Amino acid sequence: MAEYRFFRLNTSGIIDAAERVRFEADGEALDFARDFSEGGAVEVWRGDQRLAKMPPQRVDVQRFVAASANAATKWRRHIAI
Repeated sequence: MAEYRFFRLNTSGIIDAAERVRFEADGEALDFARDFSEGGAVEVWRGDQRLAKMPPQRVDVQRFVAASANAATKWRRHIAI
């Protein structure tokens, strides 16, 4: 089991958040990094080796709006006003 370090970067490239977590494999660490990113850029390190620098994730605004509308419609059926 290896220790991985995750650094979320703001738009200026400055560390915004950091986390240390142990995983069995690099793939597990990279999956964690996608969740940790919250849409921002992330660097993943194992020891002194940088495994990845993941760019910010683009938000598909149309898909986000459609998903939000669908969720609102779904919840309206369950809430009595």
